[in-house]
Amino acid sequence: MQINSLSRIFRRCFRPLLALAACLTLAACTGKDPGDIQIKLTLGPAGGKIDLPLGIRLNVPSGALTQATKFTFRISSETWPFGGHLAVSKQFLIKTSPEVTFQIPAILRMSYDDSTLAGREAEVTPYRWDGAVLWEPLTSGELIRNEEQNTLHFDITSEGDYALFVTE
Repeated sequence: MQINSLSRIFRRCFRPLLALAACLTLAACTGKDPGDIQIKLTLGPAGGKIDLPLGIRLNVPSGALTQATKFTFRISSETWPFGGHLAVSKQFLIKTSPEVTFQIPAILRMSYDDSTLAGREAEVTPYRWDGAVLWEPLTSGELIRNEEQNTLHFDITSEGDYALFVTE
């Protein structure tokens, strides 16, 4: 009887996670731009760490969500233009249902392409699309740069479109 229970638990809980991991690994390991990628999952008050293709990671701390929340993540093959700025990452959308504001800031890690920066890695800045007409720099919260891995970790408090830019 215990084996049947374990088998049911495996089928319900671990198979979907293994399938997601396989899809993410396949997308990340092709070495090619995968185009638009969309992933859906649910997180609850316990939070969680989600690793996505192209070096993107979302860390939602315990207590950041007050209820089970459906997340849709989309990595776009293009980034919306922003006058006088150069996009150095893919555009990343976080959509939640119901729409939430994190009670505790989540940490988003994005990777960037340093091939066009010529030593300007320190100028890479995270931006959030205002939902209507422009990109706004994220200037509050903690910002951690890892220039060896070409990543930027920064606090976010809500869903939205995010990208990394430098001024041209």
